[in-house]
Amino acid sequence: MSEAKTLVRKFFDNFQDIDYITSILAEDATLFVNGQIPGCGLMVGRQAILDQWFGVIKENLKMDTITMEFKRVFEDKNTVIVESASKSFTKDGRPYNNTYTFFFEIEGNQIKAFREYPDTEYASRVLFPTSDV
Repeated sequence: MSEAKTLVRKFFDNFQDIDYITSILAEDATLFVNGQIPGCGLMVGRQAILDQWFGVIKENLKMDTITMEFKRVFEDKNTVIVESASKSFTKDGRPYNNTYTFFFEIEGNQIKAFREYPDTEYASRVLFPTSDV
């Protein structure tokens, strides 16, 4: 497995370890999450990603239950594309099992940028059932 693929795998394997995630996100990293629900949009900078994206995740899911299964992984130079499925539980104990495609751009031993394409209809229905989003 290449260094870029290994870094992305470690990102998901250590998802609950915010210190580790912080160490592999570039200071000026960017994240774009496709959709119109909380946690979606463009985030610029490591701290914005931690506050906004991880904030929504921590607010809604039991962090220690999150696992990510890789379905397919592709690599082209410094870009790693992952088709994946998550399994976890919401804070109130309901299953939350979503599907995703991620695009990671790796620079050195850090994540410089990534994009997430989740099933936002499913996320909205399970995480925000009374919301108008």
